[in-house]
Amino acid sequence: MAGDARQELLHAAVEKGVPPTAAGLARAAGIPERTMRAYLGGRPPSARTQAALWRAFGTTGTDPGGGDERRGHDDREQRDDAGGHAGDRSGDGAAAPVGAGGDGGGDDGARDRAVVMAAQSAAWHERRRAGIGSSDIAGILGVSSWATPYSVWTEKVTGGPPDDRGSERMLWGNLLENAVLDEAARRLGVTITARQVPLVHPRAAWARATLDASYDDAGEPGVFEAKTTSDRTWPRVPVHYEAQVQWQLEVAQLPVAWVACLHAGQRLSLWRIERDEETGAALMRIAGRFWERHVVAGVPPAIDSSEATAAAIGRRYASTEPLLVADLTPAAAKMARLREIHDEQAGLKDERRLIENEVKAQLGAAEAGVVDGEVVVTWKPQESRRLDIERLRDEQPRIAEKYTAVKPSRPLRLTGGGGDDA
Repeated sequence: MAGDARQELLHAAVEKGVPPTAAGLARAAGIPERTMRAYLGGRPPSARTQAALWRAFGTTGTDPGGGDERRGHDDREQRDDAGGHAGDRSGDGAAAPVGAGGDGGGDDGARDRAVVMAAQSAAWHERRRAGIGSSDIAGILGVSSWATPYSVWTEKVTGGPPDDRGSERMLWGNLLENAVLDEAARRLGVTITARQVPLVHPRAAWARATLDASYDDAGEPGVFEAKTTSDRTWPRVPVHYEAQVQWQLEVAQLPVAWVACLHAGQRLSLWRIERDEETGAALMRIAGRFWERHVVAGVPPAIDSSEATAAAIGRRYASTEPLLVADLTPAAAKMARLREIHDEQAGLKDERRLIENEVKAQLGAAEAGVVDGEVVVTWKPQESRRLDIERLRDEQPRIAEKYTAVKPSRPLRLTGGGGDDA
């Protein structure tokens, strides 16, 4: 699969503490740096290089079945030239995003990468569990709409992926990522030097990041972060993305990043973010405390009311032991309050239905109702198109069965009352 072998090599290097740069990889494998740059730029490795990579990293640097992509001569020359611009940071132990290829070529390569990224390899899961990444930091800070400290902690201790990994939304985000990066590089006049590069902070092995891409701007290296959104515009980079990029800059020890965002599939916006060392230091302190106090110690952070935390709890305890009964006596007060809320909601639901029925009866054939001359309610006819599931099952049972998804769940039900979901 296009580019997988190079990504596997970069992951293996990071796990062994080797900077994923051409110079760092070459030193560890005992081969010329020029040879490594040529390989990372797209050229297939020789048998001798494969043997050296296997001895150093446990991988030959080739895809199974001879799937290593072949690029044209011009593309190879361009990547060889781009490989040496960003500078080798291996001297201070920093894993800088320099000279690493593996971005694949053509539509088939892009599709293959998207499928791989959506499915997430076991190695990628293990890497995420081994540290705090840029996609974790916003959740730890409490500024993310899709992650919380508890959901991040759950993923670290169980390895369970977020709910939307492998979804249609994630698939298209991955498919469009390279197109967004390529157009951003064209508009900015910079050269992409690497894609999907795993990094480790030079002074904290648990602080990690995988850059969407690194680039070279007339000899100055930087970070590219690609986003797709349904928002038609941004007044500024959302705070959760800004935190993510500041984390990447801190881990990479690079001065600047460009966020390239495709809005509603129609407009590309570009945002420059400079590294703020004070912010980076603060993020390191916060993430470091989270890592030591919760992940290393195995102590979960506080529960909150978010949907992300609810989903994380559901993933963590998806399976059950039917004969196991938990003693909730210490939480008796909470259980009593939960029942009160349940009863209040049930009463409000009945009251709402009663009032709605009374208002409808008063409206009659009118489409709107006013109070003191101001429209306060409408009741207009409308049509909706829905799939007739029962008819489909009756007339096309095989098709219905093929597209019937089974989604396990664990609804929380109060006993001794109405029995509705709590």
